[in-house]
Amino acid sequence: MFRQTGALDKALSGNANIACSNASSLRQAVHRCASCDSVAACQRWLELGSEDALHDRTPPAFCPNSALQAQLKRI
Repeated sequence: MFRQTGALDKALSGNANIACSNASSLRQAVHRCASCDSVAACQRWLELGSEDALHDRTPPAFCPNSALQAQLKRI
């Protein structure tokens, strides 16, 4: 999800300060993803388009990481 919305690119950008400050948030996001009840809905959303097409899309509201993704995309 993070890769396909472009949020991962921002989180791991060449800027070391940004990447380090987001490391803890990304660890928490992985835990939220692993315990998410919306796996089927997430998979359907990810299948809606190519990775490039999804980069411009807003993360879905059902995603427990949508706020973090939106925040990372604003960086």
